[in-house]
Parts: sequence; C-alpha cells; structure tokens
Amino acid sequence: MIRVAVADDHPLVREGLRTMLNHSPEAGISLVGEVESGTDLVQLLSEVEVDVVLMDISMPDMDGLQATRQLKQQHPLVKVLILSMLEDERFVVEAIQAGANGYLTKTVSRKELVRAIQITAGGEVYIGTHISLKLLGKLPLGGSKMPMPEETPESNLTKRELEILSLIAQGLTTTQMAEKLFTSKRTIESHRQHLLEKTDSKNTASLIAYAATHHLLK
Repeated sequence: MIRVAVADDHPLVREGLRTMLNHSPEAGISLVGEVESGTDLVQLLSEVEVDVVLMDISMPDMDGLQATRQLKQQHPLVKVLILSMLEDERFVVEAIQAGANGYLTKTVSRKELVRAIQITAGGEVYIGTHISLKLLGKLPLGGSKMPMPEETPESNLTKRELEILSLIAQGLTTTQMAEKLFTSKRTIESHRQHLLEKTDSKNTASLIAYAATHHLLK
C-alpha cells in the first residue's frame, strides 16, 4: 500500500484529491493525511509514515519548494510529487533541484495522477504529460538562436542518449523505455548511467533539471 499525504492550502483541491484517490482502491493507494502548509506537513511527517507527498508550491508560511528541501533533509526516503497550477519551466527545474521526484499540473487526470504516484513511489521521476510536451517544445523567445559554446552539452551525448533523455523526461519507466526502443532494461540502465556521468548529475531528478536548463528537451 502506498501511503500518500496531501499538502495544499485550498480545501476544494484537497477534497478533489481525496475523492480521486478514494475512488482508486485498485491502485493500492491510501490517503493518510492532509495539511494546508509546509509547516504542518513537517509536523505530520513526524507523526505519520508517508511514502509520497502531493505538494503544492504556493502555500502560506512555508512554500512547497522550501518544504521539499526540508523534507528531503529530514525524511530522504519520502518521495515528493509537486502538484501545481504553475507551468513555467523555471518552477519545474527549481522543484527538481529542490529534491522533488516529479511534477504535475492540477489539470492532471485521475489516471495519470495514480500512475505518477506509483512511479515516484517506485523510485523513478515522473514529469506530467502536459509539462513534458511543453518542455519538449520549448524554444528560445522570439525564435532567436541561442549562443552556443564550442562544445555544447548536446554534442557530448549520443543520439540514443538524447532519445533516452527525452523519454525519461516524459516519465517513462525503464521497462517502458526498453519496450519502446526494442532493447533490454540493462541497456537502458547503462545509457542512463552514462547520462548521469556525462552531465555530472547525482540522480534522475537532477538529470532532468540539467536537461531543462541546457535546453536539451526538444
């Protein structure tokens, strides 16, 4: 059973999430707590065992990014799935850099929400479909070309590594990537490790942050 807590200052949002999760018994998800601020979340985690936190960014007292940083220091095994109305790329990058394991917008469907919870609970990163499409289609403002150094981050990655990087950003699991690319899970993990080493990233979350800030998601 995946134990989930919700941190959001809007009662209607909490009620909606409660309804969605309670109507998904087959997913093996149990809602174990609801709070309206980051400070209350820190207190809740000292009292209740939680696997995944659905975290809003805009909250009073302590916002979601601050709460994520503190949570990761005190409870490193708890996964954080950001659920926000904010769609700007910089918030996605900041959330991942803060330690979040995923990012969804509040327009997400029940099916995708459940899938995201399951994937992040399993230790993988999940970026929502809506956000992924936006990141993958991101272009410099006004269509202007960005100045590039002699050796770009992209030039150091192989075509297959860039392909796998894109799939990681879309939230695909290792198994799904192996099936899509008609290869083995071991091969996918090997490419993932090479990506981490080449980008000097500590984990998949920081890898996605690197890819977004260097405009490799296209």
